[in-house]
Amino acid sequence: MPITEATLSAFHRGTSIDNKLDAVIAARLELASPPHFKPVGLVKTLFAEKSKLSDAYALVDSAGNYSAPDWVEDMVAWLVVFESDIQVTPPGEYTPNPPFYGCSYVLLAAPGGAGGEVGGVDCAKFTEKQNK
Repeated sequence: MPITEATLSAFHRGTSIDNKLDAVIAARLELASPPHFKPVGLVKTLFAEKSKLSDAYALVDSAGNYSAPDWVEDMVAWLVVFESDIQVTPPGEYTPNPPFYGCSYVLLAAPGGAGGEVGGVDCAKFTEKQNK
């Protein structure tokens, strides 16, 4: 079920994320905030799970840069993965590239709900999880 714009705009950022719905809403807001990487059209949630940050980084094959200075590998974080068309505007440019199909992930700190990282990820890994 798609999340409406009204639901997104009513969400209060900065509160602890205690359930999957709040994690998905907070992640959608975080995904929309970087000006160079935006979903286009329908956005499907493939995965939302709370785990240790190091485990979440392993799932998305990230080097684990721990985006925020106070993030540590054993902290509790939400990993949310979306499937959609994505439009990228390279930094320093004003004209976006044509949209392409793909998956993106958002990492959020469970306590406080702070967003830490948005990136691209292989969809196959998460569509397989859905089909199990």
